[in-house]
Amino acid sequence: MINETDYSQTTLSSEQENQIDAIFSQYNSNSSPGCSVAVIKDGQFAYKKSFGMADLGNDIPFTSDSKCELSSVSKQFTATCIALLSFEGKLDFDDDVRKYLPQLPDYGKTITIRHLLHHTSGIRDYRCLMRFPSPMNSDNYCNNEDGMKIMFKQKNLNFMPGKEFLYSNSGYLLLAEIIKVVSGISFKEYAEKNIFKPLGMHNSFVDEDSSTVVKNRVVSYKRDKENKYSSFLCANNDIGAKGVVSTINDLFLWNQNISDPKVGGKKLIKMLVTKGLLENNEEIEYSFGLRVYPYRNLSFIGHAGGYQGFRSMMMLFPEQKTSIFILCNLPDDIYALSNSVADIVLATEINAKNTSSESKTKPVIVNLSKEELDKYCGYFWCEEAQLVRKVYIKDGCLFYWRDEGNESQLMPISKNELVMINQNSEVRLKYDFNGNSKKISFHQNNNHTIRLNSYKPIDFNMEYLNKFIGNYVCEELDGNFKLKIESGKLTYCIENEIIHQLKPIFQDRFKFEEEDCYIKFIYNDKKDITGFKLDSVRVKNLYFVKQ
Repeated sequence: MINETDYSQTTLSSEQENQIDAIFSQYNSNSSPGCSVAVIKDGQFAYKKSFGMADLGNDIPFTSDSKCELSSVSKQFTATCIALLSFEGKLDFDDDVRKYLPQLPDYGKTITIRHLLHHTSGIRDYRCLMRFPSPMNSDNYCNNEDGMKIMFKQKNLNFMPGKEFLYSNSGYLLLAEIIKVVSGISFKEYAEKNIFKPLGMHNSFVDEDSSTVVKNRVVSYKRDKENKYSSFLCANNDIGAKGVVSTINDLFLWNQNISDPKVGGKKLIKMLVTKGLLENNEEIEYSFGLRVYPYRNLSFIGHAGGYQGFRSMMMLFPEQKTSIFILCNLPDDIYALSNSVADIVLATEINAKNTSSESKTKPVIVNLSKEELDKYCGYFWCEEAQLVRKVYIKDGCLFYWRDEGNESQLMPISKNELVMINQNSEVRLKYDFNGNSKKISFHQNNNHTIRLNSYKPIDFNMEYLNKFIGNYVCEELDGNFKLKIESGKLTYCIENEIIHQLKPIFQDRFKFEEEDCYIKFIYNDKKDITGFKLDSVRVKNLYFVKQ
């Protein structure tokens, strides 16, 4: 561990410091990747320590000057460049994107720069599209040109612009290209000239070429089942949605600009923290490259990032004048790490807020027998969000299953209502019972409603699976694909190379075993399969036609 905390300035107690140390003790080794961690209170570092190694191969430890890929935390810098160009009068947020990038297909309704900033454009996420390998991206390498190539091939949107919010990296890659078109210089040069240099962020830059040798650059790692580490070999050069490299010390300077702006002035800061709007004037919990929503009833601004083995987190609590930055080079749960730090640093404020807000609404838990709990159990499907969920009994308690190792306990508070306690909030699930079928509805992120319908899994034999095999074409991925059976499983292939195994869910529905992606087979009037529709979290209605 490298401790750079200035104890003449820290406002944390020794107990709080020790508690944070304990969270990151798992990385405190010269044979482990690690993290650099900072807590800023009242404009000063209250905690600044680094754990583990930035480069295992060269025995270089993490420090507050280690240069780490920020992943999606980069988006606020892309948005800031766009805002600065608007202040110069060189663009307007309501400009048509095709004014600057005419190659973008015309989808019948204008997509604006504002739509890109707020993730309301409906443009499919290029990174998700590239997870369905095709001849367009067979080498898995990606730069902005590759990203635009696959985006401009899309004939459809996820939804019409302005109608919904759906996080998409595509918007921010396009913003980086707009910065280049409008300014006449690259995104890298513009950010250096207008953000990093004026703020003294001399160890920060937009990484256009990850093969360039950079002193103090952090290497990202993955861990196998035997706890052995290996580095990620494929380095992509797509920028805008990611691509900013920075350090804990430089992020401190950026944090100071948010509280006392030198770049962009108060106008920029107000813009960065103002929630976007849908077409119907409904607020979304996203601004200009930053998320804006409550954390344990405290006002919160921030963003997380994840790319290859890099994980990053920026948490700002403006009312408490407290910020938390974490940079890591191992793909562990950055939310769990950062939330644990926030809960320690802001324990007093969180307890005060929760005591005042929950005293009147705290639910009363109802004790039910196992037979009574059974009625809540089953398999559930959300058509809109393409989610498979399960409710089951374990150790006498109800649990809500999302994925392997990802579950939450449910507690009944009435005959048709359950409460689920998440890390940040309390979620209430309402059941609607109709004979043997069940429906669950609940609100997510304060305003979005999730609706789940029960289903019964069916047995899939070889005769059933055989009807899906064949050759399929997807124009929007510019390729031919094959579904075939291998080792008793339906598989998704390119030129006989198995790319994904398909896991049966229920009638005509399959899931890619290692991706959050689902396909639904389509039939004609004669009950013949004509193709399938592919949906993932950030790609909707991608059609494959059977040959």
